[in-house]
Amino acid sequence: MQSQLVSLGPGVNRYAHLPLEGWTREQVHKELESLSEMKHTRWEDGRVSGAVYHGGKELIDVQVEAFTRFAVANPIHPGRFKVTFP
Repeated sequence: MQSQLVSLGPGVNRYAHLPLEGWTREQVHKELESLSEMKHTRWEDGRVSGAVYHGGKELIDVQVEAFTRFAVANPIHPGRFKVTFP
């Protein structure tokens, strides 16, 4: 079953641990490009049932903005981010 769900073979890299040295920006970009070109992950074509919750381009734009603003923030740090519960 795993072989049907997890693509293996040429062009598929599996990382079991972090590298000893960090990747360059170019290495990260190359890996992201490779991942975006993988055909078995084409959720837009209906190939990934139940694993993607897409709200449209407008929502993606808001998510990108939020991530850009707060990617390095730690929202559970009580000294900086007020946490309230209903």
